[in-house]
Amino acid sequence: FMTSDKAIHVFVPRPMTGVLNKDGDPIYVNLKFKKDMDPSRHARCRYVSPEKAQIQIEQMELFASKNICFLSPHCTHVSPTVMVPKKTAPWWRIAVDFKQLNEDIIPTQAHVPEPRDIMAQLKDILRLNDLDMRNAFHQLLLAAETAIKCGITTPGGVYQPNFMWEGVTPASAELQNYLA
Repeated sequence: FMTSDKAIHVFVPRPMTGVLNKDGDPIYVNLKFKKDMDPSRHARCRYVSPEKAQIQIEQMELFASKNICFLSPHCTHVSPTVMVPKKTAPWWRIAVDFKQLNEDIIPTQAHVPEPRDIMAQLKDILRLNDLDMRNAFHQLLLAAETAIKCGITTPGGVYQPNFMWEGVTPASAELQNYLA
């Protein structure tokens, strides 16, 4: 990605496959929403400079090519994106403002198990499931009815995520429940 004579680097995620249960089937996260959620509540795409808009479009296309999200006109609730500079400039990343969506989500209660319960469960297990903690809750697949309410609006269109996105209130609790 080039802007004038200076390169702007963009975070490139690894391809996502999702978390599988012991039978090898994917685990889907289904968030609970308030009943009075207004399905027509949309956030407009925020204005960004043409260079940042181009970076956003290219980054979302990259996410789509890695099966993290896909272009979808069917999202019932969309959240705007913001380009955020990383500490190691000149890197940029997309941040999604899920403020309106988080108001409509019923928070998930995280189960924190006792260490002796964990050890009791592990004593009969021969093989442990490999979970990449670098990507953490980004590996949790969203159920279709949840994903359609978690749309992301960009200058390039509205994208529907396949995986849990950073900034959704119950994301860490859902990961903790999966690990429990």
